[in-house]
Amino acid sequence: MTIRPPLKFDVIRPEVKYYFRFDPASGRVLGFSVQQKGHSIEISEELAKQVQSKLKQLGDYLVVLENNQYVVKAKNAVLNKQHNSTESNKHINEIIYEVQKNKKDSCIRFNLDQTHNNWTITIDDELKNTIKNTTNQQSVLNFFTTPQDNTSVLDYAFDVDLTKLCEDGKLQIPHQSKSTPRLFCRKVYNYSYEVNK
Repeated sequence: MTIRPPLKFDVIRPEVKYYFRFDPASGRVLGFSVQQKGHSIEISEELAKQVQSKLKQLGDYLVVLENNQYVVKAKNAVLNKQHNSTESNKHINEIIYEVQKNKKDSCIRFNLDQTHNNWTITIDDELKNTIKNTTNQQSVLNFFTTPQDNTSVLDYAFDVDLTKLCEDGKLQIPHQSKSTPRLFCRKVYNYSYEVNK
């Protein structure tokens, strides 16, 4: 008679990934999940356990775009200032951003062709991959133009379907003015603007 060795059972634990869901415009962390949905970024298991055990709060962190990648940063590290630094008294609107020529960053690029009266919008591969890896939802970015000499007067506004731009790599939108405008938006990604006459 043969004696069978005792049965051994191994516990198989599936690999779990943890994500912060965030608002790309403000960098605010909106939620925490084991599912990647909306604009989200993977976080370490250590940070996830600290959030689960309430040692850390979602409000303690920001998600920022650095070197064409989203990174999680502790809010106090982002806001850290020297105790003797003085604030400049300039009135700067940090929400509205004027798009200008940018050759150093991976960007969403706006090229205004005044001969054919249209915008050609393209996206660099590096930024496209970053966006595709951090969101699975439809995104629309809003842009507006003003005359060169008066930024307080709206010329016209238009939307850019970011999902379509990432899929196609290029969009064309009609230019609705005879003059060369200044281009503005909320600062979410890196942008570049050039005019061909």
